[in-house]
Amino acid sequence: MVEGVNMKVTSLFYISGFCSFLALGNTCSLSEYKTADGECCPMCSIGTMVLYDCTGDFSTTCKPCIPGTFMSEPSSLHKCFPCKHCNERTKTSDTECGNCTFGFSSSGLNCKKTDACAWAEYEINGECCPMCAPGNHVHWHCTEDTSTTCVPCSALTYIDEPSGLDKCFPCSVCDDQQGLRVNRTCTHSTDTVCEPLEGFYCIEQNKGSCRFAVKHSECDPGQYIRQAGTAFTDTDCGNCAEGTYSNGTFTTCQPHSKCETEGLQEIKPGSMSSDTECGHSTRR
Repeated sequence: MVEGVNMKVTSLFYISGFCSFLALGNTCSLSEYKTADGECCPMCSIGTMVLYDCTGDFSTTCKPCIPGTFMSEPSSLHKCFPCKHCNERTKTSDTECGNCTFGFSSSGLNCKKTDACAWAEYEINGECCPMCAPGNHVHWHCTEDTSTTCVPCSALTYIDEPSGLDKCFPCSVCDDQQGLRVNRTCTHSTDTVCEPLEGFYCIEQNKGSCRFAVKHSECDPGQYIRQAGTAFTDTDCGNCAEGTYSNGTFTTCQPHSKCETEGLQEIKPGSMSSDTECGHSTRR
């Protein structure tokens, strides 16, 4: 009974300590941690621990957890947690070393790597290596003793997802010849976001960014602007009814003028694109 209580207390210590560590004074992004020097470093991926903190030129260096230990979440910790071992007949979360997931499985009293790589890993030369965080590319692939070494993308390049790529993608250019302008500039971890120029609307999008835009349609004489064009829709035009007119720029069709109510004579009848032409009568 005492042993069971001790296990529960130990478990709570690990969990609360782990969560508290991640929460303390962290002003960096969710996938980063703050060092004692105030540097925001990418966290190590699941199944690895921090070997060296990042520097201005290099990303965090991570090392896989040794057998019998685990790391179930991305973290900034320099040590992995020991796996808890239960009797096979005890159906608890610790049975089969349950926390040694994402590329690790139980084998007796130790956790060993499985054949398939984890979702946050990539395979290279038969080895499962931790992916680099968004905004970084692989500088050196992992070895049996060291984790993947990552470096930030250079200027005007980016990677927006964890990856095992050794080169970053070039940032997209918002070409005004394609009806585009910059909405948000490119960063190491996000591509440029383009939007249509004023008076244009987008006809091709990718990941929330416009790739090609065309000019809004103009309504013909005899039509009115039923719905003005937006950044993503063309202008919607409607036809004028009998007795009304529009030159194509009106938002509603206007009724033809009544010359007699103004004490004038009709010189030219109105059409769907022009008003009635009125004038003074000529006496003989």
